[in-house]
Amino acid sequence: MLWRSSRSTYDLQDVGSAAFGPSGVAFSITKTDDSVLYVAGPGAPERVVAHDEEPVGWVSSGKLVTSRWRPDGSHPDLVVRAPDGSRPAVAAPRVLSFGPWSPWTGAALFVTRAGRLERLDGSGKTTVADVRALGFDLRPEAMIPTIGRLADGRIVVVAPNRIAVLSPGGRVEASASFTQPRGGWGWVGAPPDGLGVEPGTGTVVFLVTRWDYTPGPKGWKGWEGVYALPEGASRGSLLYGGKMYMAPCAHTARMSWHGSWLLYSACEGRAVAIDTTGGARPIDLTRIGRRLPTPPDYRRFPLEDAVWAAGPS
Repeated sequence: MLWRSSRSTYDLQDVGSAAFGPSGVAFSITKTDDSVLYVAGPGAPERVVAHDEEPVGWVSSGKLVTSRWRPDGSHPDLVVRAPDGSRPAVAAPRVLSFGPWSPWTGAALFVTRAGRLERLDGSGKTTVADVRALGFDLRPEAMIPTIGRLADGRIVVVAPNRIAVLSPGGRVEASASFTQPRGGWGWVGAPPDGLGVEPGTGTVVFLVTRWDYTPGPKGWKGWEGVYALPEGASRGSLLYGGKMYMAPCAHTARMSWHGSWLLYSACEGRAVAIDTTGGARPIDLTRIGRRLPTPPDYRRFPLEDAVWAAGPS
């Protein structure tokens, strides 16, 4: 055990976000009208350091980066604090979006109102790319792009109609555009499980999810597809896609790798094994999954998860 809270009365559903690093632990407890930021040094009890702030992560200098929600409901500020949570300083005001903190680089990513994708680490801020030049729409009525980070350090910028893959330094490796559905909505590569990397080639594999507001017997009418985007590509290659009834607010989908084979599963009850090299047709395992023994409390859920079995087979 590396650390334990001094209180045992936190309700799990109230935990907003948490960050861990050599400098300590930070987490937020969110109530209906307030979010409380706690910070604790290694082995020390937590203490309240702020309200309406949530931890993003610890940068390489040991300082803590948080997002501070503004009273007027506008875009949040990124704040840098000392390791113990003291001495807050606004590092970037009213950022459009901010991405995941990376434990490998000790850096956080964010998009400014001017459309710059910037990196914040122990040495300060560095511009990585121009989001508008990548083809993303930053108008107020448009959907703000989301930032993701792959396990190999590459940066992914996504919106409901576009995806761009960047090197850690900001070089564009691949991109693709998609048509947004009329009368409906959707997303591309929704983090954290909608993005993956084929182990052998480094090809980015991602999900494209669409739905309209036509009710059906088991949810809204929707569609989800698995796409591959190799380096240098300007369009995605569809590996598998299919219609489904879905509940968008509760929808989750996962990808599990076994060599070049991908096991894609959606919580509505779909499981498909996909050869990402294209050498074999997708194998639909949905009916098999539905016939597996299920505990009584889970029988109302079509599929909880699907992963490859451990071992050589």
